[in-house]
Amino acid sequence: MGSERAKGLARGMFNRHATRYEATFAGKHSARMKKAALACLEGPLRGALLDVGCGPGLLLATLAANYPELRLAGLDIAPEMIRVATERLGVRAEIKLGDAESLPWEDAS
Repeated sequence: MGSERAKGLARGMFNRHATRYEATFAGKHSARMKKAALACLEGPLRGALLDVGCGPGLLLATLAANYPELRLAGLDIAPEMIRVATERLGVRAEIKLGDAESLPWEDAS
């Protein structure tokens, strides 16, 4: 399957599930991965963090609540996920539409 076709399929699926993502199998699996990732963090976090494939912004919301000094950004391929994440995080995180193959930020930012 071509990369662009795969992206289109993913975009469509995640757009359909954006408002109820947490209740889906993918959302439950993602919650376990996020919990494991958060358990690996030690000490105060500083600087900036980019969540690639941020979905509805659940990991970013947890980080925002626990690390107020951390600059947060999220990237997702699905416009509906971007809408949900932006509603959840407001101005606390910079949420952009795009994919990991072509980040919409300057290098080293």
